[in-house]
Amino acid sequence: MRVILPATGCEGTPILGERIRRAVQQAAWPYVPVTISVGGACHDTKMTNATDLLTAADHALYDAKRSGRNRCIVR
Repeated sequence: MRVILPATGCEGTPILGERIRRAVQQAAWPYVPVTISVGGACHDTKMTNATDLLTAADHALYDAKRSGRNRCIVR
């Protein structure tokens, strides 16, 4: 799932990502515990279009998965 947060600055993005990750982890799941990895990105001047932003977020997500899963990484 992708979420665009136009009113959330670079300071708030990792806070919100971690809040979502924790909510999923702490929820009562009926069969097995569930966790998620979150990847986020903040727009910067090097990005020329929306694809650049989504690519950065995808790379952060894969970094989160490679570094042990169940974590939030924002670029």
